[in-house]
Amino acid sequence: MNAKINILRYLTKPDARTGKQNTLTTAQARSMFKVDNIAARIYDLRQDGFRIYTNNRKLKDGRMVKAYRLHGAEEVSQLFT
Repeated sequence: MNAKINILRYLTKPDARTGKQNTLTTAQARSMFKVDNIAARIYDLRQDGFRIYTNNRKLKDGRMVKAYRLHGAEEVSQLFT
C-alpha cells in the first residue's frame, strides 16, 4: 500500500488511548510509514481534495512540531469499510 493511503487510513481512525481523532507528526510518519517527506504526501492528499489541517504542537520537552489532522474523518473512513 502506498504512503498516501496509509496516512489517510491512520488519520481517519480514533486514537486508541483517548478516543479522539488521530493526528500525525513528522516523526510518527517516519517511524510508522517510513515516509521521509510527510509534507509532500500531505500536499498530495490536499491536491486529491482531502481537507488536512496543520497544527503546531508543543512537546513536553519544549520543542514545537507540526501535527496533521483530517477534517471530516468520519466521512472519509467510510471509503475504507
